Amino acid sequence: MKKILLATPTMHTEEQQYIQKAFETNWISPLGPNVDEFEDKVAAYVGASSSAGFACQVILKIQKRIWNAL
Repeated sequence: MKKILLATPTMHTEEQQYIQKAFETNWISPLGPNVDEFEDKVAAYVGASSSAGFACQVILKIQKRIWNAL
Protein backbone atom coordinates (compact mmCIF):
# COMPACT_ATOMS: atom_id res chain seq x y z
CA MET A 1 0.00 0.00 0.00
CA LYS A 2 1.28 3.45 -0.90
CA LYS A 3 2.01 5.70 2.09
CA ILE A 4 0.59 9.21 2.10
CA LEU A 5 2.77 11.47 4.22
CA LEU A 6 0.97 14.49 5.60
CA ALA A 7 3.98 16.04 7.28
CA THR A 8 7.52 15.24 8.27
CA PRO A 9 7.50 14.18 11.92
CA THR A 10 9.79 16.50 13.86
CA MET A 11 9.73 17.54 17.47
CA HIS A 12 11.79 20.50 18.55
CA THR A 13 11.63 23.01 21.37
CA GLU A 14 8.29 24.65 20.57
CA GLU A 15 6.55 21.39 19.65
CA GLN A 16 7.85 19.72 22.79
CA GLN A 17 6.50 22.59 24.90
CA TYR A 18 3.04 22.21 23.35
CA ILE A 19 3.09 18.46 23.92
CA GLN A 20 4.17 18.89 27.54
CA LYS A 21 1.42 21.47 28.12
CA ALA A 22 -1.16 19.13 26.57
CA PHE A 23 -0.14 16.36 28.97
CA GLU A 24 -0.07 18.69 31.97
CA THR A 25 -3.56 20.02 31.22
CA ASN A 26 -4.93 16.60 30.21
CA TRP A 27 -5.86 17.72 26.67
CA ILE A 28 -4.68 14.56 24.92
CA SER A 29 -7.28 14.51 22.18
CA PRO A 30 -7.91 16.24 18.86
CA LEU A 31 -9.62 19.04 20.79
CA GLY A 32 -8.60 21.64 23.30
CA PRO A 33 -7.45 25.21 23.70
CA ASN A 34 -4.73 25.01 21.03
CA VAL A 35 -7.17 23.71 18.43
CA ASP A 36 -9.74 26.33 19.44
CA GLU A 37 -7.16 29.10 19.08
CA PHE A 38 -6.03 27.78 15.68
CA GLU A 39 -9.59 27.54 14.38
CA ASP A 40 -10.39 31.06 15.64
CA LYS A 41 -7.34 32.44 13.84
CA VAL A 42 -8.28 30.64 10.61
CA ALA A 43 -11.83 31.98 10.85
CA ALA A 44 -10.56 35.51 11.43
CA TYR A 45 -8.10 35.21 8.54
CA VAL A 46 -10.76 34.11 6.05
CA GLY A 47 -13.37 36.48 7.46
CA ALA A 48 -15.71 33.78 8.75
CA SER A 49 -17.75 34.11 11.90
CA SER A 50 -16.98 30.53 12.92
CA SER A 51 -14.60 27.74 12.03
CA ALA A 52 -16.72 24.89 13.37
CA GLY A 53 -16.54 22.96 10.12
CA PHE A 54 -12.84 23.46 9.52
CA ALA A 55 -11.66 20.21 11.12
CA CYS A 56 -14.37 18.23 9.33
CA GLN A 57 -13.31 19.65 5.98
CA VAL A 58 -9.70 18.70 6.62
CA ILE A 59 -10.68 15.15 7.55
CA LEU A 60 -12.82 14.79 4.42
CA LYS A 61 -9.98 16.03 2.21
CA ILE A 62 -7.56 13.56 3.79
CA GLN A 63 -10.05 10.72 3.34
CA LYS A 64 -10.49 11.65 -0.31
CA ARG A 65 -6.72 11.62 -0.88
CA ILE A 66 -6.46 8.21 0.75
CA TRP A 67 -9.39 6.84 -1.25
CA ASN A 68 -7.91 8.12 -4.52
CA ALA A 69 -4.53 6.59 -3.69
CA LEU A 70 -5.97 3.09 -3.26
